[in-house]
Amino acid sequence: MAKTLSFKLSALFILLAVFFTAPGVKAQQLSGNVFSYKSEPFTAVVVDKNTSTLYIVEMKNDTPEIIAKTSVLVGGGGGDKKVSGDMKTPEGVYYITGYLSPEQLRRAYGSVADDYGTGAFPLNYPNFFDRMSGKTGSGIWLHGKRVDRKEQSTRGCVALENNVLDDYKKYLKKGIPVVITNGVSFEQRQNYESEKAFLKEKLDSLVASWSGLDFENFASHYHIQFRSGSGENYTQYLGKKKTLMNLYPERKIEVTSVRSFKENNDEFVYDFDQLYCADNILAYGNKRLYLKREIDELKIIAEEFFSESSEPIVRERVAVFLENWKKAWESMDIEKYMAVYSPSFSAAGFNYGSWKTDKEEKFEKYSSVKIGIDNIKISQISPKRVRVSFIQHFSGDSYSDKGVKTLELEGCPGDYRIRSELWSAR
Repeated sequence: MAKTLSFKLSALFILLAVFFTAPGVKAQQLSGNVFSYKSEPFTAVVVDKNTSTLYIVEMKNDTPEIIAKTSVLVGGGGGDKKVSGDMKTPEGVYYITGYLSPEQLRRAYGSVADDYGTGAFPLNYPNFFDRMSGKTGSGIWLHGKRVDRKEQSTRGCVALENNVLDDYKKYLKKGIPVVITNGVSFEQRQNYESEKAFLKEKLDSLVASWSGLDFENFASHYHIQFRSGSGENYTQYLGKKKTLMNLYPERKIEVTSVRSFKENNDEFVYDFDQLYCADNILAYGNKRLYLKREIDELKIIAEEFFSESSEPIVRERVAVFLENWKKAWESMDIEKYMAVYSPSFSAAGFNYGSWKTDKEEKFEKYSSVKIGIDNIKISQISPKRVRVSFIQHFSGDSYSDKGVKTLELEGCPGDYRIRSELWSAR
């Protein structure tokens, strides 16, 4: 049993990252600091404090490639940064928050700006997990160097040669993840697929237990010292989740663009986009889960959610739905056509059954039909209810008409069904 557990943990620790081929390392060896699953292409930065090396990693089709690397200066103090003024470079997963040009630096810091060379990219240190851990300090940047610099360490920042920084500016954009670790590890490629499946299973288990109302399994993923971004502790957070599961059992949780960033074998971060839909709320945004080892398992110790508008997702899913509805109608396949209607459908005296009978009779009258849709307007009337209106153009054999069609859709984005339908000639 102990051997099996040890194997699984080792596989997890290796997996939680991207596996990228490093220059000078055999091609089959891959590193575990950045990982993605069905994600859009992105660029990440990995800083190895042990070797004072910075890597630029480009991820395409969930496959990593080191496209640049350079030597850097890091903080003079050994180990992880704990408090302000300790001269250490923090270890963890951070994000670039912006760019400060030499002109902006000079306006803010005067002649001290020369210390930062040709510009600086601030990081979000201390991140949420750092603050939970009691770490202090600020002003941790990736930046250039003073032209006549003699020191071979920084006060905690990561410093690059000015010409290299200028070349890397095309990669260093706001929101780019930066993994700072005390040692990049390399693993054999043959482990990749099994380890990737192991990581996917871990995240899938969390989402499945949440959406499937398996509270015990859901709770098992959380660290006893957990804190949420809104300030809830382990007991408060799980108590709230249990209450919501009971009150709103029907839910959809969709996780996309999954990225994972590993600092070391004990700590890593999941970063993904999340769509949450239930009778009480429709929410979309970016979620970050910070995981830490608790005894012999990695568990979620902190969670942040950065809310974004769900409107673009709704518009996209409604457009797909309308296209499928249009094609089903034009196919005059009654089963495909009725599949987009809710069993509770009602309109102008019709229910689902009588509507199906009416459409079957009408389909028999035409050899072909063509539907045109334009001027689409969408309004969200409740978390799981959307009203859609548009100009509809109908033509079938020798008959045609034009009018305003209004559909009321029920369900979550991606699972819409027509609940009611209204048409008026125009």
